[in-house]
Amino acid sequence: AIVVLIHLSRAPSSSTTDTTITAHTTTDTTDTITDTTITTTDAPLDVHVEGVLILAMGISWSTTVAIVSDPGMAVDNDGAVSNANLYYFTWAGFVVSIVLMVDYARTVYGLNVPAFSTSRLGLWSTRLAAALVVMGASAKVYGDRCGDEEFCRRAKYGVVLGIINVAASMVVILYKVAGKFIFVVWECVLAVLLAVQDGLGVAFLTSAKGPGSALGNLYYFSWIVFGSSLCLIFHCVQEYQGYNHEYNGNEDGKEQQQVIIMAQQQHQQQQQQQPLRDWEETGITV
Repeated sequence: AIVVLIHLSRAPSSSTTDTTITAHTTTDTTDTITDTTITTTDAPLDVHVEGVLILAMGISWSTTVAIVSDPGMAVDNDGAVSNANLYYFTWAGFVVSIVLMVDYARTVYGLNVPAFSTSRLGLWSTRLAAALVVMGASAKVYGDRCGDEEFCRRAKYGVVLGIINVAASMVVILYKVAGKFIFVVWECVLAVLLAVQDGLGVAFLTSAKGPGSALGNLYYFSWIVFGSSLCLIFHCVQEYQGYNHEYNGNEDGKEQQQVIIMAQQQHQQQQQQQPLRDWEETGITV
């Protein structure tokens, strides 16, 4: 509710300040004096205040998710959901807080990755978040409920699965955020390898004897990780087919290199025009 009020309060206010600037222009025969009035709109709220509130909300929801996911609140001792409203809406609040933090960073600090690096970045970010949950949930199950040898072995596999997915997702995300181009073939091969291990993870973790058989964090996020792998493969294949169709299957990659260079040049032009756009977004009109 506070964040909604903040966004509503950021609408342009009626409070304005008029500043008159006198420009003295000299020509060969005459002197011209021009009065220019610049009208500025007072910012109704400091964006840093909003940032602090969004950060506090993100921390609060993170803590709430950890508490609710603990047995006794929204899940039982087997990890199954016992209070659906509390469980699902807590996760929904956490997701919304993350979306707000990302949107705030993009809007205020301009943290936008280059255009040619945004492809599938959302999917890799989703994998990273889901893999962290799988890793944490598997480790908790291993520490709290490990008794049967087969059960413990599957819980260990869940921890290893989460670590591999986190590491792979972090590497790809850092490359994309840094503006480094990753060839679609390499990305597709990595997605296929991860999909194989994620498919095995779903089979081992969510089957009848697995630690994620009950409908809870481990069950849902194991499937999210596997589903994101399939989506990555689908998008990579689509992009690869698009390259082949556009460049008639050129194998030496020269045409693809030209596309990359053009994308980098466009990104540099956008960066040069960014100060002008920032000036226009301040609400100052001449």
